[in-house]
Amino acid sequence: MSLAIASAIDDAPAGAVLCLLTQYDIRQVKSEDFVPSEYARIDFDAIRTAVALGIIVVEIAANGDNDLDDDRFTRRFDLSSRDSGAIMVAATNGPLPTRAFFSNYGSRVDANGWGDKVATTGHGTSFSVPGDPLQRYIE
Repeated sequence: MSLAIASAIDDAPAGAVLCLLTQYDIRQVKSEDFVPSEYARIDFDAIRTAVALGIIVVEIAANGDNDLDDDRFTRRFDLSSRDSGAIMVAATNGPLPTRAFFSNYGSRVDANGWGDKVATTGHGTSFSVPGDPLQRYIE
């Protein structure tokens, strides 16, 4: 991931927005244990560099149903311990101001966005054109 961030830094002027939609599966407790990409020190450093260059970094909180304040994360998401400068966004139940069951949460989260009833591409059965995998949507 840090190579992708570094590439974006090379191409982005100050004031650009870099949206990180990746997550790590650290599989410590659950079969799927997703955390934000800044969990990895190399990504944290790349994000911090981008922010220092004036790039606005928006990062997903990830879909692991984890409390990012939990001790098992060794303060990686504790802003008094380290701060990448990224804006971290968690998921809600659509327009409802409640946390989506799969979204990570905790004091590190800065904002939230719809995590339910969002149409996306690449797979699914909500809409599809037979024989064209590029026109498959899921809600």
